[in-house]
Amino acid sequence: MNATVHNITTNVFVASSVQWTAVWSFSIVLQLTFFIVLIILNMFMLLFFIRHRTLRTGFSVYLLVLLAANIFFAVGKYTVEILHSLYRHWWMSRAVCSFYLYHSWVFVGVQLHMHFLITINRLWALTFPLSYRNRHSSAIAWLLSAGIVAYVHMTPEFGCYLDTAKQGLYAAVVNQLAFTLPAVVVVASYPYILYKYLRRRRTNNMRVTAATSPRQQTGDNVHPFLILTLLTGSILICWMPSQIYWTLYTVMDVSNLSLLFQSATVLLALQGVLDPILFALALRSVRLALLKLCQKRAT
Repeated sequence: MNATVHNITTNVFVASSVQWTAVWSFSIVLQLTFFIVLIILNMFMLLFFIRHRTLRTGFSVYLLVLLAANIFFAVGKYTVEILHSLYRHWWMSRAVCSFYLYHSWVFVGVQLHMHFLITINRLWALTFPLSYRNRHSSAIAWLLSAGIVAYVHMTPEFGCYLDTAKQGLYAAVVNQLAFTLPAVVVVASYPYILYKYLRRRRTNNMRVTAATSPRQQTGDNVHPFLILTLLTGSILICWMPSQIYWTLYTVMDVSNLSLLFQSATVLLALQGVLDPILFALALRSVRLALLKLCQKRAT
């Protein structure tokens, strides 16, 4: 995609004599397609969770916040990038530029940290099951999610002068703490969570009472481990190229990485599209409700 943080922030507030003629390209059409599909899928899944009470559990709070973050990120980032790319020069106000940077950095951080929070939730549930059953609730999930949003607001620096090269050490530290570290924790924790899950499942299978089944222990009408597995895979595929790019750019001062940047941008956009699809695949109740909805439409 041609519209990036670099060319937006370096051309801000420069009077341009370029004619006001929209110039369409394949990358713009691709970006617009991602935007429309992302908004539709995430809005549909968000409203679906809100409407069906059986899905509103302590664990699903993290999914709701993640879906909302996907929507806010897309609205704030892609609308501005598409308009900027169409006319090939910056023509919007300083407020719009700050709006763009805010959504580009804060909500992408919220997205990543919600994946991180889902991982921590599974670590808690599998390592300390009694504590999790007794203390975790929807209220706790909302408080933790609000804390994550507040934390992300404290890390990035905003303004239309965003230049990570000039920010030097600050940009490198922010990138590592706010973006790279959560992604590494999510991926690195998965083998341990898998081990605990399989061990707990094997123990439960040896018992004869249904009260000790994994699904009843979580208290959720969802399959948290399956969701975690799918989201961890999406982190590896869609997020890691972006983390590698920004680490090389801010820490090692490697700048000739245009192909990696373009690929990472496309994959990052794909992440917001995949989230609601993965939720639908992981949640049996969602699949059944969607099937009923399709049957009603058919009749």
